[in-house]
Amino acid sequence: MDKLILSLLVVCLLGGAASSQIWMDDFESYTASNPLPTPWTLHAGAWTVEAGQVAQAEAKFLWQYAVNSSYAYQDCVAQCLVIKNGGTTPHTLQFGGVALRCTNASTAVMVKVQNNSYTTNPTAFDSIWLYERPGSGTAKTGITPFPKALVRLLVIDQRAETHVDTDLDGIWDHKVTRTLTNTAYSGPVGLAGFGAVQCDDFDVFDAVMMDDTPIVQPQPNTTIKFVLRGLPNTRFQAASSLGNAGIPLPDGRVIPLTADSLFFFSVSGLAPTLFIGYNGTLDANGDSFVEIALPNITALVGVTFFNGFANYSNTLGILNISNDHQVTIVP
Repeated sequence: MDKLILSLLVVCLLGGAASSQIWMDDFESYTASNPLPTPWTLHAGAWTVEAGQVAQAEAKFLWQYAVNSSYAYQDCVAQCLVIKNGGTTPHTLQFGGVALRCTNASTAVMVKVQNNSYTTNPTAFDSIWLYERPGSGTAKTGITPFPKALVRLLVIDQRAETHVDTDLDGIWDHKVTRTLTNTAYSGPVGLAGFGAVQCDDFDVFDAVMMDDTPIVQPQPNTTIKFVLRGLPNTRFQAASSLGNAGIPLPDGRVIPLTADSLFFFSVSGLAPTLFIGYNGTLDANGDSFVEIALPNITALVGVTFFNGFANYSNTLGILNISNDHQVTIVP
């Protein structure tokens, strides 16, 4: 068995639940009511740290961005918790979310949850928007209003996708996809906000796992396929688990899966016709794919599991870490 696979199993035994990321900020280390400090840079607006230790956009009619330029990617995943600030502000309309490739105040790929009906429902969000700037957006409306949500944005080349968990049960409730028209470029990750919205628990993943296109519905007796984007010309190990509590690494990073029986089985190499291509090498563009041949067992319908991968070197250890990719088996 590969040395890195063995080390993954050893790491699992360290135990302990944690947030899932290669870098995260819960804003707890800053002084409340102060401007959002380094490592954040303000591209627009006057973000502050508020009581309860959240980042809050300025109460102003302005698209606002706070970014960490130390984490700049063309392709990555980022997420944050977005909270509707119900306090009195000059602008009741609010939106918040994540920005990627955010090189300045008007160039970014971003996702936002927004309260379009703020005059009649001022305490909740009711829509999701996936934008590229300069450019336009793709919207999902008609959503049952929600006061906060976990918002995730994924990009690979011209493909962008957002997942939103509006009831905070750990399962994504909504998805919006968009084909980007601007040329892919590298840029910092960050927060996007408007009108005193609040954001918390910002996470970044420096590798990406997404459904292949066209998407095959995850039904019993079908084979589902995921595309990978990570560090070019490096080995990778994929894994699956029934949870995503987080497997902490000694350096502080987290593999966003759970050290359960499915995890151990998926990395063992004992079922190569079930977990197909789970160990391999990314190509010169950083691409590969893996597949799962779902058994023809109807009792699996309704089961949710999570998948991810990490790049590694036998000398350098674990390199890039992907997002946890959720699958729920349907009839």
